[in-house]
Amino acid sequence: MRFTVSLHTAGLLLASGLTLAAPATAQVAADESRWYLTLNGGWSGIRDASATLQPPGGSSTSGELKLGSGYLFGGSIGYRINPSWRVEGELAYRGNSVDSTTVRGLDAKQNDGDLASLAFMFNGLYDFEGWQTSFARFRPFVGVGLGWAQEIDTDLTIGGVEREFSGDRFAYQLLAGVNWYYRSGWFAGARLKWFDAGSVDMDASVASLGKLKVDYSGMSAELSLGYRF
Repeated sequence: MRFTVSLHTAGLLLASGLTLAAPATAQVAADESRWYLTLNGGWSGIRDASATLQPPGGSSTSGELKLGSGYLFGGSIGYRINPSWRVEGELAYRGNSVDSTTVRGLDAKQNDGDLASLAFMFNGLYDFEGWQTSFARFRPFVGVGLGWAQEIDTDLTIGGVEREFSGDRFAYQLLAGVNWYYRSGWFAGARLKWFDAGSVDMDASVASLGKLKVDYSGMSAELSLGYRF
């Protein structure tokens, strides 16, 4: 028995096959991609900070910096070692307002005060298997990061004049979240991050003011957009 297929029918069958194969091919290519980039941003919730003002030749005074909520933004470049493990280098800037202080020697009310940092971190992350939906694959993850808070600085008013204190400090962070991977190189995610730089010695921009020692740690909630290549 002979079967004949018209050119029109053959064309439709070929087009249908390509349409079905294209997403699968794109998914395979994306899954095999090792490198990725992300842009991150969100909310910074640095805790009210214990602080000690240490004027040269004078008595130290201690209290707290009362902080408001703030913001975070940055990015990362990462490399997937295998289906479960990946590493990344991350750059993050976070800033929080300083609303008031209880440290004697600083103005109690801080109208334009802030506490900010720029951190370079190296993260190791583990991705769980997750689950597949019709439009994306969801993969929860956990991780830990080590790095350097290259510049932690605060602008505070003393006698009505704005003064700056700044310092550097080793830092660590703990991460947990979920990424969803589309049928292309693009993916998005949400995560929580605990960041801790311990107790930071900060030098004043005016030497006669001495030093300010500040505990610097807190939580952030972030969204990210990434691309695998």
